[in-house]
Amino acid sequence: MSNFVENLREEAQVLLQLEQSLLNQMTDHGVLDKPDENIQQLDNTKAKSKKSDKSKDTKIEETEQSDRATIDTESVKQEIATLRGEGLKLAELEMVLAVVGTMKAGKSTTINAIVGTEILPNRNAPMTAIPTLIKHSKGQKQARLTFTQKASQPANQLIENLRERFKDEKYQEELNKFKSDKDLNVTIERIQNGIQIANQALGEKEIFDFLVSVNDLVRIAPKFGEKFPFDQYQEIDHLPVIEVEFTHLKEVEESSGKLILLDTPGPNEAGQAHLRLMLQDQLKKASAVLAVMDYTQLKSEADAQVRDDLKAIGNTVKNRIYALVNKFDNKDRNAMKEDEVKEFITGLTDGLIKKEKVYPVSAKRGYLANQAKNELKDDGSLPDIEDAAWVEDFYKEAGLLRESRRTPERIVEGIEDLWEDSKFSQPLKEVIEESYKKAAFFALDSAIDKLNECSGKINTILAVKEKAVQKTASELEELVENLTKDIVSINQTQSEAEKSIAQHRENFSKNIDVIIQKEFDDVRSEINKSIFSGNKLSADLKKQDKEQQKQTERKSRSFLDSMFRSLEKMSRKFEDFQYDSKNPVINFGDHKEKAQEFLDSLAEVISKSNDETNRNIEIALDTLLNTFETEFKDKISVEAQKTIKQINKTLNQSGFEDIELKLPSRRNLDLKVSSAKLMQDALVEDSRKETYSRVVNSWWGRTKNWFSNDWGREDYTVTVKEYKVDMNIIKLQVESSLKENQELLNQSIAKNIEKPLEETSQQFFKDFKTKVSGLRKDIENSLNDKEKSKQDETQFLEAVVSMKKICEGVKERISMLRTTVAENIKA
Repeated sequence: MSNFVENLREEAQVLLQLEQSLLNQMTDHGVLDKPDENIQQLDNTKAKSKKSDKSKDTKIEETEQSDRATIDTESVKQEIATLRGEGLKLAELEMVLAVVGTMKAGKSTTINAIVGTEILPNRNAPMTAIPTLIKHSKGQKQARLTFTQKASQPANQLIENLRERFKDEKYQEELNKFKSDKDLNVTIERIQNGIQIANQALGEKEIFDFLVSVNDLVRIAPKFGEKFPFDQYQEIDHLPVIEVEFTHLKEVEESSGKLILLDTPGPNEAGQAHLRLMLQDQLKKASAVLAVMDYTQLKSEADAQVRDDLKAIGNTVKNRIYALVNKFDNKDRNAMKEDEVKEFITGLTDGLIKKEKVYPVSAKRGYLANQAKNELKDDGSLPDIEDAAWVEDFYKEAGLLRESRRTPERIVEGIEDLWEDSKFSQPLKEVIEESYKKAAFFALDSAIDKLNECSGKINTILAVKEKAVQKTASELEELVENLTKDIVSINQTQSEAEKSIAQHRENFSKNIDVIIQKEFDDVRSEINKSIFSGNKLSADLKKQDKEQQKQTERKSRSFLDSMFRSLEKMSRKFEDFQYDSKNPVINFGDHKEKAQEFLDSLAEVISKSNDETNRNIEIALDTLLNTFETEFKDKISVEAQKTIKQINKTLNQSGFEDIELKLPSRRNLDLKVSSAKLMQDALVEDSRKETYSRVVNSWWGRTKNWFSNDWGREDYTVTVKEYKVDMNIIKLQVESSLKENQELLNQSIAKNIEKPLEETSQQFFKDFKTKVSGLRKDIENSLNDKEKSKQDETQFLEAVVSMKKICEGVKERISMLRTTVAENIKA
């Protein structure tokens, strides 16, 4: 490690210790106050909640806003834990990249693809009950897991408790239910046999067994009146650590820092609500975040929870949030393309994840390519399918299911193709390799962010306390009253914003309905024109066929046939072909290519109409967003700024950071009308049996037919194939599709426009009110300081001023350290 990096680390460690010391001093000197009882009850309610009740969650948030101080005697513990965790990471200059996502998003497969081998088991059941660290260790070919004796003690105590519960008569019925679950039953038997959680595991199988055991404990415990000790696994040094060489980093030059992946529990795993609290906590402590999103479920409720959690830590991790959009290989031709996905994710996260940091990938293909490359034998073959289940998956993805195709050359080609199709090269290079090369500076940058955030909170509390000591109780009460009025004013401004959004939404919907109705009318008109032209084309084709038939007959028949047929023609009246211009079923006879050409022309008409509609919707949408943005800036933000000025005037201090309004993305609003899909059912290949009468092919038959049309004839049957276009089907499908798209569009507007606008507005006012409410609570708490004696008050003020001076010095040193580290990250 260079002396330069070592000096930076020492400075950061000193600052971390100083802030922890300040927080402890603030607690000891009574600067921090206890949270209200209802806040503690709400914390417990959130931790115990099994289901998410949005209305209840909103009330909890509103209560917290109004009643929670900037830091209190309970939240200070989390602040200290965060700073301590940064200190531990700095000891080894560890850059922790948290991998987050829902249970089905493919986190484990993604981590396996990054590492280059199957380090985490892929199982349908939840596999991340507690966070797990995966550390790149150069030269460590066989994965090794370590779980310290101290860390394993709470889990082993749970095993002892469960073992006793299993003996209890009242739990026998529950115990019997597990016999049908072969996975969980194995863990039940281990518990009964007194087998405890291991402290070490070597190789994939042992690591798999360890992770399965821990995760199964989480699922088993509640059934027998026990709880898994999640609270014991909050600190980074209490988590299981897997050390292994990352295949893609073995050739990369060693850096002074270390790269660690943090596998986090998904918010929807095992139906455990407390896992989300653990996820939120771990995200706050991470150096950077890699969000794994399911391409097929981008708008799911669980993914929405992850996005909310990412937004909550946006200010802390800043530009160190990346997204891997997994299962991109499932896209079809009508789905979003790569560039559209990137823009969509940026909009979905309100700009938190930048477009250039979004990577559509296929983790499965990346993992299989890596695994096959690592397991390739000297003779160019792979292990037997019976010995390694992944091999069959590889053959399937690589198109090598037929054994005869599995030559060494094709296997190597399959590995290369799968790796290229996985699109993993770019994120590995830009995220993993860069993170490893600059791990030391990323670790420092992460620590600086935590230091900066905490020092701001400390400074706010000390500044309020310092000023409050010099005020009378009545002056403080007046300040509290004024701030309460300001919060009412904020609520009124928020109400105006909500009304504005609702009005814009209504106006936009009306505009959309007009646009859609116009498309209805235009398409109907074009289809009616097509019916006429189609029927005329059909009639022309029939006349053309009839003429060709005549020419053929003239060439092939004999002189005698010609004579008799001439007589036959004279004896019968010629029937001209007539067609009905209003007939919606157009018969193209056996001219399939002409029927297809006709359909293609229809498809082009509908496609052009859709394109025009989409353009009109885009214009209307741009107008809506621009109008709302202008109104928000000119009206709502102005009103908010007036309130801020009033608050600053009242408090004689600043402290409000202007919140940047993020407009929602307008992706996914296009009409998803596939003209090809509309046409696929309209072309009907039909066949019918027709019975015709003909003159018996003999001289006597033709002679009899000369005397009478009914004499000398015989009946015969042929099968005629013809292609028909049913315009009624097209009409119905087009109108049905347009109506369906109108409904989907309105749903999409509500979800992708109205909801994000509301959320943006709500976040704006939530941050606003949290800041003001925190100040109000800090001042309210300062009223308690007035109960101190004059001597105690003097000592209290001296302590506050002294700590504030230290804090100001810390803030200056943080600023200098931040500048230096930022320059090296950019280099």
